[in-house]
Amino acid sequence: MNPAEWLHRTATRRPEAPALFRGARQLADYGAFAGRAAAIAGGLAARGIGRGSQVALFMTNSTAYLEVLYGIWWAGAAAVPINARLHENEAAWIIADSASALVFADDTSAPPLCPLLPEGIPVLSTHSAEYNALCTAPPLARPLPLDPGDMIWLFYTSGTTGKPKGVMLTCANLAAMTFSYFV
Repeated sequence: MNPAEWLHRTATRRPEAPALFRGARQLADYGAFAGRAAAIAGGLAARGIGRGSQVALFMTNSTAYLEVLYGIWWAGAAAVPINARLHENEAAWIIADSASALVFADDTSAPPLCPLLPEGIPVLSTHSAEYNALCTAPPLARPLPLDPGDMIWLFYTSGTTGKPKGVMLTCANLAAMTFSYFV
């Protein structure tokens, strides 16, 4: 099952329930969170990004990170999270190796990263007009159905003994990991 389906179900049942906080301050309820993720997914789908695509996140922890992550999943694509503390050269290598179709980056990460990437890989800064347009795209009504074996996350190792290696996690891996917390 697509992990964004969990967000969709919660937003459908309890849209007003608090979802995202910064400290004690509520930033979004489930309806708004899911709406933003669905719009990002719609924007990604309009770019031809969906099942079988990889999308990189070179961002610090933020509300935008969560919205983008769930938007990627909602569109059926796999997220490639990149540690925001890595040097831009290391991030560029991971982006190229993962065959990411698009990169989401913070305002501080985007400018030095862009010239290091292979031609044709767009970088969207989370405070750009292009990003805002993506976030207001016509939303996908539901998360794209995925099979248990579909890749949903592509993590990279630290690369302490050589180049980092991609570690593929499937929908089934993520579901098993999540459910293990309740057993």
